[in-house]
Amino acid sequence: MTATLKCGTPGDFIIKVSVLNGHVEFTGLPDGFYGYSLGDDADADGVFVRWAFQNNRLQLSTDRLGLYPIYYLQHENQLMLSNSIELIRQHQPLTLDTEAVAIFFRLGFYLGQRTAFKGLCRPNGQLQVSVSAGGLELSISRPTQSQVDNSDFEQQYCDLMHHALQPLVGQTAALYMPLTGGKDSRHIFLSLHQAGLKPDCCYTVSVLAPHYNDDQQVAQQLCQRTALMHQALAAETKLISSEQRKNLLTNFETRDHSWATPVARYLDTRPAGIVLDGFGGDVLSQSSIVTPEMHSAYHAEDWERLVKLIARPNQYNNSWLTEAYQDFIIDERVLAEQLLAELKSFTGTVNPVAQFYFWNRSRRTIAISSIRFMTGRSLAYFPFMQQQLVDFLFSLPPALYFSGSFHSRVLQRLAGDLATVPFAASEQPGDTLSWWQWSRLVLAVSWELLNNRVIRPRLRIKGVLQALASITDRKQLVSFVHFYRKLSYLGQLVRYVD
Repeated sequence: MTATLKCGTPGDFIIKVSVLNGHVEFTGLPDGFYGYSLGDDADADGVFVRWAFQNNRLQLSTDRLGLYPIYYLQHENQLMLSNSIELIRQHQPLTLDTEAVAIFFRLGFYLGQRTAFKGLCRPNGQLQVSVSAGGLELSISRPTQSQVDNSDFEQQYCDLMHHALQPLVGQTAALYMPLTGGKDSRHIFLSLHQAGLKPDCCYTVSVLAPHYNDDQQVAQQLCQRTALMHQALAAETKLISSEQRKNLLTNFETRDHSWATPVARYLDTRPAGIVLDGFGGDVLSQSSIVTPEMHSAYHAEDWERLVKLIARPNQYNNSWLTEAYQDFIIDERVLAEQLLAELKSFTGTVNPVAQFYFWNRSRRTIAISSIRFMTGRSLAYFPFMQQQLVDFLFSLPPALYFSGSFHSRVLQRLAGDLATVPFAASEQPGDTLSWWQWSRLVLAVSWELLNNRVIRPRLRIKGVLQALASITDRKQLVSFVHFYRKLSYLGQLVRYVD
């Protein structure tokens, strides 16, 4: 039986609860449901947070993977929860967790439950909260890995994706399909085609030169062959302001995805609907980040080698920081200790390094962009995260995962007459900044550099001169901003807590 898709309230919330002398004091909406669920029971599938405050008792739970971004501050029997760090900051002054930020600066993601702010936690699994006159109970858990059927993995993958899309049958809300030249969106697209489900619109955003891809051309071919509407979106050109807006909306959890600003703008012009997001397919099926070398090092307990494979050197970025902000350079021993503690928490899983990246990187830095930034007024729906499918992927044998061809073979089964449509290759140059766009971006970059106090003064000037020198090759300004975004993130974060 197919579960019913239930969509929650859009927007942000904050709730506060405390227990004093046997009395529960609660502030906020007494009932809340954000995200989406597939069913009503306590173990419902989906990506959500929901709570109810009744009869002097609060019960709150999130989805089983903790995909829906929620944060909590706890002090003894007082608890504050929100999906927005900005709302939390309006109620409680925040200070930076410099060690956590330093790890983020090095790795590009936070570890475990840590965030950029002291005491503010992002649950690393399903959060369950119960508050009554007797006190406050908070627990966090992750699903145990199940055994996978060893027969015909490729067909199982096809069948499970088909099942994951069934809750969309009969939906009256508009369906939107972000379509690239990669495997994850292709998997969803082909499964929709097989099921007779037609998105109201597919869309693809371009990139800026010197970056290359032919995603738009590939997506247009797929849509032409299936008589679907395709919207090509120009690349974002206001790279500084879009980066800063993205940081705020994603609660400073990612340094990526500001390129998706045109997508959010486009979806804001369309009727609110459901966005079919390919989150999780890559890291759990056929990742370019998780390598066989990492897997071998983990099982050989060669921890020094594994840390080196995960934490690449970052000396050039470090050299830009002023003496006052050297705390944002993580000590190598501390980094190794923190990394190993988190890596070893996945001992006993089928593919521990893939699990490490899923729970710490993908779940924290990628899913949040889909939920809070990329979808405009619409709701992100994650087919790869439906319970049976994600449990299957969690248990995928390493030999298949590291084969480099498993997901491709699955797509060959699904493709039918669309098998001749290629995947993207890095052949098509991205959009080029116009002179007006370049001039505007140079001014924004220069202003940002000169006011970024985490950077050494002489390097601020050097950065401005480097930006101005791109007048002879506008692509170089895009490359510089791509490098600079890590330093821009730190500067914005420091200003945020002033």
